[in-house]
Amino acid sequence: MYHEASSSRASSSSSGIRIRLYGRVPFAGICIVVILFWSWSFLRFPRMADLRNHPIDSLISAASVQHDSWLQQASASKTLDEAVKEYMRRYTRHPPPGFNFWYQYALERSSIVIDDFDNLMEDLHLFWAIKPSEIRRRSREALSDPWNEVAEIRIRSGKAEIGPDVKPTHRWMLDGVIAMMKNYVDKIPDMDLGFNINDEPRIAIPYNDLQILYKN
Repeated sequence: MYHEASSSRASSSSSGIRIRLYGRVPFAGICIVVILFWSWSFLRFPRMADLRNHPIDSLISAASVQHDSWLQQASASKTLDEAVKEYMRRYTRHPPPGFNFWYQYALERSSIVIDDFDNLMEDLHLFWAIKPSEIRRRSREALSDPWNEVAEIRIRSGKAEIGPDVKPTHRWMLDGVIAMMKNYVDKIPDMDLGFNINDEPRIAIPYNDLQILYKN
């Protein structure tokens, strides 16, 4: 009986060990599978570590490089002579009268733009296709009719003044322009400037007409 009892206890103990081992095997197996999958993924996709950085970081970095490159070429000239030569090289024309005064004005205000006038040239390109006399005629025609809502600033002998027939509710716009020009208006030649005082653009040029003017 003692032998049978011992055998029974031994059998029960062995069965308990097997049960505990079998109970632990699935968890250990899962851990092994997870570790193997993680290792395979890391080796298979090494760039997954890059996901720690937000995509906007790449855009910001590229924009910074582009800006630094633009800034370097926009203010490459260090003297007036260099600025004149660079202007002629880029735009195949002499700088406008008073360029030397503008250059000094820009230096005194630490302007970041000394050489790059691409946007300005693009805006003026259409007007170069029209004779100056025709531009003056059209401007005077628009300014002479108060119903056109085009306000005028006249520059004569280095002084700027607002033209007649300006709506009182819009005069502040022209006052701001005159205040902006007061430090250099004495360097500007005599001219008449027309300003659209509407809140929206007043001219829309058809695409085909634009292409013809660009070619001219």
